[in-house]
Amino acid sequence: MLGAYAMLKEVYGNSCLSRTQVFEWFKRFKEGRETTEADLLPGRPSTSKTDENIEKIGKLILEDRRLSIRGLAGITGIDKECVRQTLHA
Repeated sequence: MLGAYAMLKEVYGNSCLSRTQVFEWFKRFKEGRETTEADLLPGRPSTSKTDENIEKIGKLILEDRRLSIRGLAGITGIDKECVRQTLHA
């Protein structure tokens, strides 16, 4: 494993992954991993600012301009900060 790190360091120089990262990836490939692509994580997507959500918030605002960010978040199920960012974009 140290030989692999030495070869990477020789080829990539200062741009090489850290020794710890190389050992981690070596372990993952040894366990059967076949790609460096990121794993899909369960749960909410990384952003709620999708075209669908922007349209949904826009329609709600047109229906009732008095809705607060908290109210919009409650109706849509979108995080308050994402609603705020959508409104101020």
